[in-house]
Amino acid sequence: MSIKYTDVKVFCDFDGTITIKDVGNKLFERVGHFEELNKEFRVGKLSIYKYWHKLCESLPNSTTLSDLREQAKVFDIDPYFVSFVEYCKDNHLDLYVVSDGFDFYIHQILEQNGLDLPVVSNKLIEKESHLQPEYTFASESCNCYSANCKRNFVLNTSTEGSLKIYIGDGYSDFCAAEHCDIIFAKKYLASHCNENSLPHYNFKTFFDVKRILEKKINENSFKKRNRATVNAKNAYKYE
Repeated sequence: MSIKYTDVKVFCDFDGTITIKDVGNKLFERVGHFEELNKEFRVGKLSIYKYWHKLCESLPNSTTLSDLREQAKVFDIDPYFVSFVEYCKDNHLDLYVVSDGFDFYIHQILEQNGLDLPVVSNKLIEKESHLQPEYTFASESCNCYSANCKRNFVLNTSTEGSLKIYIGDGYSDFCAAEHCDIIFAKKYLASHCNENSLPHYNFKTFFDVKRILEKKINENSFKKRNRATVNAKNAYKYE
């Protein structure tokens, strides 16, 4: 069935999707065991929670949030993202940033690009001796690759009649994307969609995303995805 575009909610990953590079990874690459820890996470030897904790513990004790914010200033965003944000506002599309990264650099980068968007992410807080991750939106019932349960935010923010759009590129996007009606994917998320027969649109930049959405809005050709609806209904079934 078709649905009016005013019912559309857009959920967008940050690292490697809004930004050109994965900011979280780049900020932690100076940690001595980064490559080893990242590999252990990718093959399932480390949970995402332990992964972030170990990376933070490996940072020099002198590292402060101010230091990391300063380093984050050099990262660029997709050149078409600002115009995409404006397009969403003009067409009453609710746009949310959902990230398994950390709030301090997400807000830093959005602000320096003149953007004010709702953000759901992990936090990094300063303790007496070191920086420590805080998983404000974690869910013990979710076994995905994200410490920030993007799936729960997607479902809790939407109604049964909402058409949910997901835009992402990485491991932390797998679960949330599976619960959405329209998926824009690249890199790891695109591979996941291909391997699991998830319909999706490949994209390189937000120029591609905007072009496809504009066409669908003009034609009023949005459709709910049956499998996403079933996934949403079953999400909390065993909790």
